[in-house]
Amino acid sequence: SYASEGFVRGVYASDYVPLWCGAASLDPKLALECVKSIRSSGLILPGGVASSLRHTGHQWDYPNAWAPLAHVVVEGLDAHGGDE
Repeated sequence: SYASEGFVRGVYASDYVPLWCGAASLDPKLALECVKSIRSSGLILPGGVASSLRHTGHQWDYPNAWAPLAHVVVEGLDAHGGDE
């Protein structure tokens, strides 16, 4: 829990929601850096976009995905990925 663990470091698919909601559109260079970041994050797998890289056994952690979050990430990449 948050109370016992505090801030949990790591990379999460939700980190890339700004690509989808338009916040990254304010700075196209930053948006492209975000696209490069998710591509090298390890979250993009042959079967889709993992919710996290944490191996906790929880349903929302690696190797599982949550379809609505994966959809948001894919749409954000489509909007800002360019030729990448």
